Amino acid sequence: MFKNPPKVIGHVSACKNRPFIGYEYIMSQSNEKVNLFNRTCPHRFYPIGDQLGPTDNITCKLHGFQYDNNGRPINQHQYKLNCQSYDLGKSGIVFKNFVEPKHEWVDCISNETNLEYSHSYTGKSEGNWLWLTEIEADLLHVHKDGIHSWLYTQYDPNNIFLDNGDGWIFQKQHTGFWVYVFPYIFVEWTPGCLSINSIFPKNKNTEWGYSWMTQIYFNPRISQEEREIFNKVEDVFIEDVKASEKQIIPYVPYSNAISPLEYQVQIFGEWIKRNRLVNSHETRFP
Repeated sequence: MFKNPPKVIGHVSACKNRPFIGYEYIMSQSNEKVNLFNRTCPHRFYPIGDQLGPTDNITCKLHGFQYDNNGRPINQHQYKLNCQSYDLGKSGIVFKNFVEPKHEWVDCISNETNLEYSHSYTGKSEGNWLWLTEIEADLLHVHKDGIHSWLYTQYDPNNIFLDNGDGWIFQKQHTGFWVYVFPYIFVEWTPGCLSINSIFPKNKNTEWGYSWMTQIYFNPRISQEEREIFNKVEDVFIEDVKASEKQIIPYVPYSNAISPLEYQVQIFGEWIKRNRLVNSHETRFP
């Protein structure tokens, strides 16, 4: 649907002590260098690793083939994992096809020098992930009688600072910010806390059906109470997932914001129109 869209693998701290298995890629470190591998064994293309997250070793369960942190084979001699290209910016976040801008959001995350990977959330939906991304960009939907009863008590949408760049939008409130890198990536930050969420379409040429992974990172100084509050980012995300599942027609890019709170929805719609290669004509009904 999109040619070489930006993707996110995680924060480099996730592979500080052990390899880290994501949905599509494996991150590892060797002599302070980050390595990135496809999460597919080159022998018979079986996915490496039973569970997402840190792992004690890089092993393909199908035939037991093992690899070291450089992708070299340990118990066989024919197959190795080839390194993939990536963009490691000032923030410490590992991207593909995205170069970080010079911006406040990059500086804030880059100052988090003691982040540690905590845990991940995963899920699946048969809904439309383009509608989901628009909802994530939409501040108008955060209102008193809307789908986010808790979020509305925490933030006033009219007092959120908005900014945008090439393929991304920025929303800053009094405790931190959200960044959306189109079309798959959502990053949230408050001091000492980082969330990295990524969408994985079931089929790259359709809008319907997707998985997601939300990675949570904390500075060790963050209290348990602060952790529990920050973990609500996943509850809010699932509320958006459920809302987007009710939108049963193919995604329609937005081009005429009726409120300043929809301005970034319009930016997203314009990005879709410029970058979309394949149109989906599916219609879903209840």
